[in-house]
Amino acid sequence: EDIFGPRLCCGDDYSEQNINFARMASQIELPSGGASENTAEVYDHLLDNGKKSSKNEPGLLQRIMLRVDEQVSVKLLLKVWGPRLEFFIRCMLVTIFLEDSVGMASHFSEQVGQFGSSSFGVVAVTLGLLVQSIASLGLLAKPSLGHVWCPLLIGWEVLQPVLYGQLANLEFVCGSLSVVGGLCLLMAHLQKESDSGEGKSSAQREIDTFRVESTELAGRLLLPSTYLYQAWLFLSMVMVSRDTSGVMDYLSKFSGSVVSAALLVILTIGCLLIAVGLRSRTVALGLAILNIAFVCYEHPIWSFISYGGGEWKVNDAKMWMPTVSLADSADLQIDPWQVYDIHKYYFFLGLSTSGALLLLTHYGPGKMALQQNELVLPTVSRAQD
Repeated sequence: EDIFGPRLCCGDDYSEQNINFARMASQIELPSGGASENTAEVYDHLLDNGKKSSKNEPGLLQRIMLRVDEQVSVKLLLKVWGPRLEFFIRCMLVTIFLEDSVGMASHFSEQVGQFGSSSFGVVAVTLGLLVQSIASLGLLAKPSLGHVWCPLLIGWEVLQPVLYGQLANLEFVCGSLSVVGGLCLLMAHLQKESDSGEGKSSAQREIDTFRVESTELAGRLLLPSTYLYQAWLFLSMVMVSRDTSGVMDYLSKFSGSVVSAALLVILTIGCLLIAVGLRSRTVALGLAILNIAFVCYEHPIWSFISYGGGEWKVNDAKMWMPTVSLADSADLQIDPWQVYDIHKYYFFLGLSTSGALLLLTHYGPGKMALQQNELVLPTVSRAQD
C-alpha cells in the first residue's frame, strides 16, 4: 500500500496541498504553465518529454532514428544485434589471417622456396600456418581466451614482414600495424570482460586496469598507421616538382595537387582525432567505410579472374602490379597467379583494417582519451526505457 494513500483521501488541508503540488508539476512538465522560457527549456532537456525548442531542431539522422523507433525499439535492436555485430567485426579482423593460412596450406612448397634455407622455411611456414589458423578460429569460437589468441596473432603480424623481407614495403608494414592496433583493442576489451577482480588486492587491480588502458591507448595509436602512409603518399604528390609543357598540362597537374592536398588534410585530421580520442568513434566509422570502398577500387580481385573451359583463368590484361618488395634480379619472372595472390592479400588486409576501425567504433576509445563517452547514434525516446 502506498504510504501516501491515507493522506490523499482525508482532510481539506491535504487536498489543498495536493492541488498545489499538481500545479507545480504542471509548470515543470509544461513550460507554458507559468514558468519562464529559460527555465522551461532546462526542464524540457532534463525530463526529455519530447518537446524541442525551435532553436534545437532534430537533425536528419535524429529524425530517421525517431521514425525507426516508432516501428521497433532501437534499444531492443541493439540488444539483439549487438553481439552479432561484434562477431561480424571479429570475423572481418581475422580475415587476413584465415586467408593467409589457407594460402600457406595450398602453396606450401612455394612458400618454403621463398626462404634461403629449406629447413628454416619449413619451420617458418608451418609456424605461420598453425598460429594464424588456430588463433583466428580461437578468437571466433572462444573469445574468452583472447589473452592467448591476440598475442599470438600480434607476434606473427610483427614477425611476418621480417621473415618475408617486406620491411621496405611501407604499405604492407603500415597495414599490418593497423591490424595490430585492432588486436590490441580487442584484447583489452576481452580482458575487461573476463577480469572480475575477485580475490585481488587493490594494488593488483590498479595494475591490471593500467595495463588494459595502456593496451587500449597503444591500439588506438596504431590504428591510423595505414592512413598515415596514404597521407605521406598524397604529400609526396603535392610536393613533387611539376614540369609543365602547356597550360592544360599545368591545370591538370594543379587540380591533382589540390585534390591530393585536400585528402592529405582530411587523413591527417582523422588520424589525429583517433590518436587523441576525440570524436574517434565517428571518425573510425567513416574511415572504415572509405577504406572498404578504396580496397574494392584498388584491388578488385573478382574482376581479375574468369571461369571458362572448366578452369579458372587470370586476366593479366586487366591486372596491374601492386606494391611489393621483390628480390633484385634482372630476369625475375612473376606468374600472373602470384600477382593475383598479392592483390588478394591486400584486399583481405584492407578488410581486416576496416574491421579494426569498426572495433574502435563498437568498443570506444577507452579511458585514456579526450572524449570517453561518445555517442555514434542519436538517442531516441524509447531507447531510454
